Amino acid sequence: MKVLFVTQHFLDHNGGGSFASRAYINAFAEISDAITLLYPDNGNDISNYINSKVKLVRVKNRITNLGKLLDVYKGKIHRYYNCFFPVLKEINPDIVVFDNSRTSAGLIKKVRNSGIKVVTIHHNYEMEYYIATPPHWTFKTVFLYFMKKTERQAVQYSNLNLTLTNEDIELLRKHYDRTNNSLFRKLGCFEYKDSGDSKQFLIKKNSTFIDDSENLIFIITGNLGAYQTEISLVPFLQNYYPVIIREFPDSKLIIAGRNPSVKIKEICKLHSGIELIANPEDMDSIITKAHIYICPVNTGGGLKLRVMDGLKHGLPVITHLISARGYEEFLQEECLFIFDNIETFQIELRNIVKKIKENKISSNRGLTTYANNFSFNSGVTRLKNLLNLN
Repeated sequence: MKVLFVTQHFLDHNGGGSFASRAYINAFAEISDAITLLYPDNGNDISNYINSKVKLVRVKNRITNLGKLLDVYKGKIHRYYNCFFPVLKEINPDIVVFDNSRTSAGLIKKVRNSGIKVVTIHHNYEMEYYIATPPHWTFKTVFLYFMKKTERQAVQYSNLNLTLTNEDIELLRKHYDRTNNSLFRKLGCFEYKDSGDSKQFLIKKNSTFIDDSENLIFIITGNLGAYQTEISLVPFLQNYYPVIIREFPDSKLIIAGRNPSVKIKEICKLHSGIELIANPEDMDSIITKAHIYICPVNTGGGLKLRVMDGLKHGLPVITHLISARGYEEFLQEECLFIFDNIETFQIELRNIVKKIKENKISSNRGLTTYANNFSFNSGVTRLKNLLNLN
């Protein structure tokens, strides 16, 4: 099986989209005879992230900012219009994979009409994502118009639509496929390389047991410069953090991540119990200090990969309802707890600490559930099954 894979994500970045794309590229590499990747070139080496089997085709975007703006008004919303079809003709693939519907704009109809099978990986329902993370106001309306058109065509012209969550399937069907003519399957997300049968993280010995003399450590991670993070975290610190202090006055909250915004820096300075760690070199060593992981993100769609930061370290996670999408298995195993207002946050917070003190939350159970759902090998197996390659 020959595959042409097209992505819009910078694959050397640490964001959720880049993490997921690396995983999907490497999974397709595992199950294909040959795979070619079209990817945005920012001048950095990506060989440490991508399977050596993948033939890399770097694509620079040499258009000026003004040119990019004009392109949006023409409906051109990616960089592959000129190079895609020459590559397609050269390799003659069996399957074209569009990683995110945006990369399919202006291409998918011709590919499908040529008889080549098309798979689109939807990282989210795009309209929900861009409303929560809006493009620049000068072209927001026209961009969203073409993005919606592109997403509709991706749903309707793909042989198979893969999503990260069941909620994304429901939203995409509701908006683009009310007659149920399109094929959807949940692929989920997983690590981008094989890290062994079990996670080799150092779990703090008391991460599943706390005695009465020990002070709780909570942790929040993520891209602290991202719009979604700021509009979720700042209100959380204003309205929810006081609950933590009332319930556990000697506790500590660690907030760690890339490029914290000015607002986040300012609000963290107001609380002596908050430690802000900007651009940590080793996130794993920071997370292992904590007892409970918090994900306060309450906007946007798709799967919030930052939740995996806590789960892969065996920590119990308390997350906003929006960010619980795609983590159903962890709910069943009582590794993940959900809130959607201050009252439910307080209830679940007490619930988690009680269970930890009673040794009813198991790191091993959480790590086993993680390995079964988010390990690279589990993702490759799911992909094989979805493509009927077994």
